[in-house]
Amino acid sequence: GWVWEYKCTPLYLSPIVFDARDAHKAGLAYSWELTVPPVRAIFLLTNQEYMSSLFTVSERSHAGFLCMSKLARLYPSEEYCSLQDIADELHISLAYLEEIAVRLKRADLVQARKGPQGGYRLSRSPQEITAEMMLVALEGPLHLVQCQDPAQTCPAQDRCQNRGFWGKLRTTIHDTLQSTTLEQLLAL
Repeated sequence: GWVWEYKCTPLYLSPIVFDARDAHKAGLAYSWELTVPPVRAIFLLTNQEYMSSLFTVSERSHAGFLCMSKLARLYPSEEYCSLQDIADELHISLAYLEEIAVRLKRADLVQARKGPQGGYRLSRSPQEITAEMMLVALEGPLHLVQCQDPAQTCPAQDRCQNRGFWGKLRTTIHDTLQSTTLEQLLAL
């Protein structure tokens, strides 16, 4: 939700003309100042939902991980499982799950078989599939900021003081994803 913060100081400042609706549409945090002699009032409005989205797992990744967990539980039996059964169990739209399955199949994490005994199963053991493999298959490579993507150029690259921090954070997340197997996910 939205949070209002109000501060007063005995200063005279010119008012800042600002249309809050534009920032609201963009989902950005914003603030404005209003001069009311002899008090300056500053209203700070932030969208907490926007700020928390930095580390929010997408619905696609969440559903993909649930699907892979279901298939991992069935792996010892070497059974194929229909997407309809998974969709019903997880309360996910079949069409949406089909899109997810295509991505997982393209990354060779699952295999499909047509026919009455058909469906999907893991293409390798849960011990060999990492959380990183699944996340990259579902979302693409992990880049927290633009300068971490080799295909992008960052205008502030030469003078950025935060690059090391973002790199360290990316490495920590990457290492955790890479060292966590699907088998371990089932045990957590």
